[in-house]
Amino acid sequence: MSPNERTRPRRGRRQVCAGTLLTTAALAAGLLSACSSSTSEPAASQTTTTASSRLEDVKEAYTFSSAKVEVETSEGSFTATTLDPTDDSGYDPADEGSLEVTEADGKGVIITWDAGTEPDVDNAFVRVDLGKTPDMQYPDMVHTQCRVTVPTRTPDEVAGSFTCKDLPNFDDPDKTLAAAKGTFSAHR
Repeated sequence: MSPNERTRPRRGRRQVCAGTLLTTAALAAGLLSACSSSTSEPAASQTTTTASSRLEDVKEAYTFSSAKVEVETSEGSFTATTLDPTDDSGYDPADEGSLEVTEADGKGVIITWDAGTEPDVDNAFVRVDLGKTPDMQYPDMVHTQCRVTVPTRTPDEVAGSFTCKDLPNFDDPDKTLAAAKGTFSAHR
């Protein structure tokens, strides 16, 4: 080994990889910023403004005075428009949304969701009722069988949709509702 080799600083594998990684990251950042500034900046800022204004518009809680739910299930379809008079269906942007619509024949839907996580709700409960008795009720007890989306939230209206798969029966765990989906809207 020559004296020059001993005094020369050694570049280890980590230093080489780190240098390559930093160079690649800088190049990627430059390309991303060039692409975003030339093509999609107006659309991105417009989307952000629209989404934030929807959430900012709803400042206080309110109860619903009318609602409509249209439901398609593996057992048939129905529309419900009667708010349950014993339930305080409404929307509180700091807490949750709650909607209970039931017709005289017992067909209806209960939906509750954590507000502030919209439009794709992180934690929601859905129960689809195909009749008045518990053996006709299909609740998502563990909040995993249904997906709820609430893209419309204004001071006067909340609207969205839900999709459920394999909802268990309230009375008979071996019986399931294979599929249910629907749309809902509720007004102040």
